[in-house]
Amino acid sequence: MGSYIALLEQHRLATEDRVRLSDLKGELFVSGDSLQHPGGDRRVEAFCKKYGRFRPKFHGPVQSLADGFELVANENAVLMLAALASHHSPPGVVILPLADAEVTWKIMVVWRRGRAGGALKALLDALLAMVTPKANETTRLAARARP
Repeated sequence: MGSYIALLEQHRLATEDRVRLSDLKGELFVSGDSLQHPGGDRRVEAFCKKYGRFRPKFHGPVQSLADGFELVANENAVLMLAALASHHSPPGVVILPLADAEVTWKIMVVWRRGRAGGALKALLDALLAMVTPKANETTRLAARARP
């Protein structure tokens, strides 16, 4: 699942179509609570080092996504988000896709054995729809590459 970045509306990059991690060097990144989002800061740090060539500085931690958006709006911090959270539109904040396609998040869904009904089925269908085009493209390219 791809990544997005939340920025203050007045941020120097807020009018861009996409943002590269390397453009965010020197910014303060919102830190998530390690109980709510275990390993999240380490993952952001690894992405910044590998794709942006810098070590991020963190501000926080925050207890919720809403608290993270508050730090973006009030403290001019930046918040890295998985694509599934990109639909939010908090006041004073813009959410832009990261141009670095390799910056992805793994989503794990666990449920009790049996039928998946209602909201769970809708979630699974939506997640499957997001990954199916990529899987189909990979399969198609692999088939073409065979002699």
